[in-house]
Amino acid sequence: MKMVKVDERMIDLSELFQKQQMLTDYVWQKHNIKKADLEKEKAAIICELWETANELKSDGFKYWTDKKCDRGKTLEEIVDMLHFYLQIGNILGVVYEHYWIERRDTILDQILAINWSLLMLDGPLTWAVSFAQYRGLVRMLGFD
Repeated sequence: MKMVKVDERMIDLSELFQKQQMLTDYVWQKHNIKKADLEKEKAAIICELWETANELKSDGFKYWTDKKCDRGKTLEEIVDMLHFYLQIGNILGVVYEHYWIERRDTILDQILAINWSLLMLDGPLTWAVSFAQYRGLVRMLGFD
């Protein structure tokens, strides 16, 4: 049986949500985007998740390689994911200030859980679940 560890912490994302909205407004104006597309945002963050997994090399799912991950590149992908979580949170009107951290037993289990939760993401509650799993991955990788 896979274990899920939960840790609770108060964090205030309001400033990050605001800054992300400013960046989004700039990008949308530059590319003449008129309307948010949740499915495209979900596809983008799933791509970033698997780019993160790819950077983890043998620490993730690439059991066939002896290469070790480049922590700098991994952190870039983790930050890219954060941007998309904030963007999706803005689209969905997320206003939470209390987030928990959810961790699985292995990094691969964590990545697969995040992937599933992103596929199911459709509102603030499912966003919060997925974000808790993302924060668990961040902590497992030592970036928290």
